[in-house]
Amino acid sequence: MKKYVILACTLFLLFGATACSDEHAAEKAGKKIDQTVQQAKDGGKSALDKFNEDANESFKNVKEKVNEAADDVGEGLKEAKDVVVDKVKDMSK
Repeated sequence: MKKYVILACTLFLLFGATACSDEHAAEKAGKKIDQTVQQAKDGGKSALDKFNEDANESFKNVKEKVNEAADDVGEGLKEAKDVVVDKVKDMSK
């Protein structure tokens, strides 16, 4: 009986020491998740940052299109003015 108690204690200590030094799958997964989160914090852009960049780029594109349209309207007004001036000159002759 004494042999069984010693064997049980030895096995308990052996498995206990092994279990403490060996990482379990859950611990490994937890460390991997922590690393991934830290990498995202350090190098990744937040969704808000990405949204702001996209919104700013869209605003620049709209601004360019509005300026182009305004230039076209300005040119059209100059041409219309020239036509009116020519017609007035023709009428005054």
